Amino acid sequence: MMAESLNSDCRSYAGYVGTYSVEDQSQIKILQEMEIKIDAAGPGPDQDQARPHQVAFDPTGQYMVSPDLGADLIRTFRIAPDHQVKEIEGLSLPKGSFPRHAAFVALKDRVQLYVLLQELNELLVYKVEYLAAGGFAFTKEDGFPLVTGTDGKGIVHSNENYLKASHLAISVSAVSHPFLIQRG
Repeated sequence: MMAESLNSDCRSYAGYVGTYSVEDQSQIKILQEMEIKIDAAGPGPDQDQARPHQVAFDPTGQYMVSPDLGADLIRTFRIAPDHQVKEIEGLSLPKGSFPRHAAFVALKDRVQLYVLLQELNELLVYKVEYLAAGGFAFTKEDGFPLVTGTDGKGIVHSNENYLKASHLAISVSAVSHPFLIQRG
């Protein structure tokens, strides 16, 4: 897995994504810092510049994604064997949605990408298809509004497609903002 000795972060209010070697944790090295720009300002507040908020690695370790609050985009990056990353085609989201977090979930028969939208208070689910030429094709599978669970630790959603309610537990790390989704 390429991402095993790689870590990444964002400076969301500065428009940067950086990658770091953590192979030797006593000597963490900056590998790359990329300034991220947008072509035009978005409709919402704070959408005057790119604001990548978090980085998540795909299950293969060959790609990483970064929700960009400023551009309403899931930025996608290919990770080369030397750990250099290059931005490739990402996933456009509804204007003014402010994607804040993303997480890949590897299931038995497919990979899904969960995207948490800050302003719309919604969780989107996409099927991830790995393309032969590299990169992803994203197919929207689901989406639902979120309500805080009674335990204060998770969220409850009702999914009209399945006509049932289920519980999703989300844990967030204060360091790099990844979140883990567990269906219950």
